[in-house]
Amino acid sequence: MNLTENCELQIHDVKPMDAGVYGCHQLGQSQNSSEAARGQRSENILTVITISNQTVGSYRRWVCSVTPYQNDRTCGYMVKWLVQDSERSRFQFGAMECSAQVTYTEGTSPHLSCEVTDLNRNQVFVLDAAGPQLTESGQEEAHDVVALVALLMLILRSVMACVVMVILIRETRGQWRTSE
Repeated sequence: MNLTENCELQIHDVKPMDAGVYGCHQLGQSQNSSEAARGQRSENILTVITISNQTVGSYRRWVCSVTPYQNDRTCGYMVKWLVQDSERSRFQFGAMECSAQVTYTEGTSPHLSCEVTDLNRNQVFVLDAAGPQLTESGQEEAHDVVALVALLMLILRSVMACVVMVILIRETRGQWRTSE
């Protein structure tokens, strides 16, 4: 994990335990020391979505789970699997708080997607559960869409906070110049 002086947060290999609140406090560039000490603070909540699969006997099971910020009292997310297959009866679906699973026989090759709905913000995220892909060296490499989505959400919130900060700094400088 890296945190640069301009509040850019980089988390590599995101794991469920990384879910939480990440804050950034930038000191202002004001001539007045009390204004400079106040600065700007932004808080970003990172929720992690994980897709995993395992084979048990002749069955394949996929699990999609959401790890929200720990202080959330309830999950706040609805998780379900979307299957593009004409014979839905071949699939067994299950759901618990913050997770959903789908099980099917090993010979089946359905197109699966995990749909996660943020019930507080009414936002829907659909993650493709494309299986592991082979690299040129022949080793399996996990296709971690989850980490990318979580990181993009965090970056978007940070960019928004920076834009607000720039606007406030420009307004403050304009007021300072007019008072001279």
